[in-house]
Amino acid sequence: MLNQEVKLLPSISKIIVVIPAYDPDHKLCELIDRLLYKAPTLSIVVVNDGSNEKATSIFKKIEAFPQCTVLTHETNLGKGKALKTAFTSIRSYSKKPLGIITVDADGQHKPNDIFRCIYAFLEQPHTLVLGARHFSRKDIPLRSLYGNYLTKIFLRILYDIRLTDTQTGLRVIPYSSLAPLTKLPGNRYEYEMDMLMYFKKEEMQINEVPIATIYIDSNKSSHFNPLIDSIKIYSIFFKYGFSSLFSFLIDLSAFSLFLYFSRKTSLPSQIFIATIFARIISSLFNYFTNKIFVFSEKEAKNSMIKYFLLALVQMFISGFLVEFISTEINLSIPISIKILVDFILFIISFQIQRLWVFRKQISKGENHHEK
Repeated sequence: MLNQEVKLLPSISKIIVVIPAYDPDHKLCELIDRLLYKAPTLSIVVVNDGSNEKATSIFKKIEAFPQCTVLTHETNLGKGKALKTAFTSIRSYSKKPLGIITVDADGQHKPNDIFRCIYAFLEQPHTLVLGARHFSRKDIPLRSLYGNYLTKIFLRILYDIRLTDTQTGLRVIPYSSLAPLTKLPGNRYEYEMDMLMYFKKEEMQINEVPIATIYIDSNKSSHFNPLIDSIKIYSIFFKYGFSSLFSFLIDLSAFSLFLYFSRKTSLPSQIFIATIFARIISSLFNYFTNKIFVFSEKEAKNSMIKYFLLALVQMFISGFLVEFISTEINLSIPISIKILVDFILFIISFQIQRLWVFRKQISKGENHHEK
């Protein structure tokens, strides 16, 4: 491994380090010192994300390094916005790097781990490399343990992204991805989650490099708010859940009303007809709320046709399964069966809507990878 690192050392100049910083302390200067000691040709971009006046001296020390560039936000705009500011600036460089590595400013990434991630990327420069911590130690702060565990489940179930560490800030990204990354939504911690989903959609290979798990003072320096930032991270699923809940209540109400008023009639397949009647009403509501508020893809091509094709298939599957199961167990008003069946279809439908119905068609110009 040592010979391999020596061989790749000259190529480090092709990587730019990006450090978003909000109210940093001396640990940031120490980190930069150690990085430049080992790799003097390394370029570093630090984004001062609206830090307080106490941090002014820190940024002045950093600016004194000829290898460092400091970009400044007058007010705190969030980690995601800081990263996008750095990405936009780097894209304006006349000499294009091979990739960039994002590093946290609080001293939780060891220089050796940073270089190990860089070396892993240089061996496969068209991949995303993540520095992955392990969470088996007993001294892991609860909010960090909870946050990583929850996002692991979220990404695995809904996006089939399987990672050891979903919230790592140590990431090596190919330069060709910077342009689309600047267009992703989100300005705070949710932006890093959106990045992972983008790379999954682009089918980019993701490699994890084990790194040290460091939490200084129980991670008190972290600006991550477990409640507010978690809501933002999972916002798309929360919005989808609320949209689907209201649609489901509309669907269930229409379904129940139809069965109630038609129970004394001789209509055949009343359950199946009630399903069709209820789904037409609820689907209209669900389509417009998902298009405008959930996936925010007003330009998704043929989304209405795709949505109602999906709703039609889903409606027949729901009607068939509810009628079949309720007949087998002899239920006259099978509300409980319908709830179970539609919940399963709810999860499947989210994936299909995200990946097909409301997926914006990217033009060739937008999808062009810079060389």
